[in-house]
Amino acid sequence: MSETIKQQLVNSQAVMPKSRKRIDEIPFPRIDPEFCIDCGECRAICPSKALVTLDDVVFINESKCSKCRLCAAVCPVEAIH
Repeated sequence: MSETIKQQLVNSQAVMPKSRKRIDEIPFPRIDPEFCIDCGECRAICPSKALVTLDDVVFINESKCSKCRLCAAVCPVEAIH
């Protein structure tokens, strides 16, 4: 990082959070099957390939899920919480 950028951060009084949640405290995303339209956006963006479709229902494989919540961010119908 250049000195100029470092100085800008110091001057802006950027504050880092004092505490962050541990990954095990963050809940796994949940898919509401009543709203899910199986568009595939969540499966396409998932870096850990944790989303699968079985019998036209999308599931999250919790053993693969990194809890990044990108799936929820891209869901066009907000079916993932």
